[in-house]
Amino acid sequence: MELLVVLAIMGLILTLAVSGIARTMPGVALRNDARLVVDALRTARTAAVGGNREVTLVLDLEQHTVTFDDRRPVRLDPDLGIALTTGTSEIADAQTGGISFFPDGTSTGGRVSLTLGEQRQYVLVDWLTGTVSIVE
Repeated sequence: MELLVVLAIMGLILTLAVSGIARTMPGVALRNDARLVVDALRTARTAAVGGNREVTLVLDLEQHTVTFDDRRPVRLDPDLGIALTTGTSEIADAQTGGISFFPDGTSTGGRVSLTLGEQRQYVLVDWLTGTVSIVE
């Protein structure tokens, strides 16, 4: 009888642990994709400053990709909700848009909104400094 009680308690603990891990996984995936967008934006800014030229990072909302120049696109989670807001007319159409970086480090600025379920992350690009940051 004692063994059955111990097994029941262990089963309950295992069930709670698995459900807790499952709830945190979307958050991990969302943070990972936000970090991928940040890395791509920072790399584009570095290329603009280092190459003394304008570089535009293109965000494809339909294909869930981020790219600039002729680099291989960074693929994001297809279940991710993505929206791009810019201070200029950098949005080409309903599916694509971009944020440009200039040789002096400034940018057109903007915000990339990433959602997965109830969770949301914002990647912000400051137009004056070109600084890229994540806000939850």
